[in-house]
This record gives sequence, structure tokens and C-alpha cells, in this order.
Amino acid sequence: MAGPLCLVLLGVSLAGLLLPGGSVFLSPERASSVLGRVRRANSFLEEMKKGNLERECMEETCSFEEAREVFEDTAKTTEFWNKYADGDQCESSPCQNEGRCKDGLGEYTCACLEGYEGKNCELCEVFSLSLFCHQNPNGGT
Repeated sequence: MAGPLCLVLLGVSLAGLLLPGGSVFLSPERASSVLGRVRRANSFLEEMKKGNLERECMEETCSFEEAREVFEDTAKTTEFWNKYADGDQCESSPCQNEGRCKDGLGEYTCACLEGYEGKNCELCEVFSLSLFCHQNPNGGT
């Protein structure tokens, strides 16, 4: 009894595949649209061309080594990388009393003018005369 029932179910299932829109396979055009991708212009020359900052790091995410190819100088690459990897910590001007800010990865350092110290150059040096320390309009003493 189970044999004829299985044959009927199989026949109905196969007949359902023959109905319009019941195809198991995609058309070649539709399949290609899913699997295809647009190649970048001159991608075959990419390894032979000099590094380009826009191509390497702005169009797509780049690594330190790719950025190094662009600058060909470790100091310049590091300066760029510190801003590229996590933003510019000096953008908010954290250094007070005309201190110079240097961006780092997740941090910054301030180079303070003579007479000032502290993470943000906010403190008068202990051994300087307090007469020379004055309130600065942009913060600090």
C-alpha cells in the first residue's frame, strides 16, 4: 500500500516542478548577476603601480603596509596611520597654554612651552616663578 502512495506523491511533486515559475534552476542571466562582480579599472596593473593614498586607503580599508607603500617613509606613514586608524585625538585641541599636540593611537601627547607641564600643559612648573604663570584665555594657568 505504501508503494502506490509514494508513487503518487512523487508524481505530484514532479508535476509541480513543471508549472510556470516552478523551476529549480535560475536563468543564466540571473545566476550571473548574483555571482558576478565589477572589477576595478586597471586592477591587473595594481601591483606594478606606485602606491596611491586614495586607491589604497580611501576607496577601501587599508593596512599599515599598504599605507607604507604610499608614503615610502616610516615617520610619515605613522603620522598618517595614527589619524586613519582611530581618528585625530588632537582635533579637540587638548593642549593648553600654546602646547603642541602630537596624535598617537588612542592617545595624544602635548609638547609644553617652557614654564608649563602636565598631560595638557595645564600646570605651572614647580620651580618657575609664579609671577610668570598667568590665566590663559584658552584654559590652564
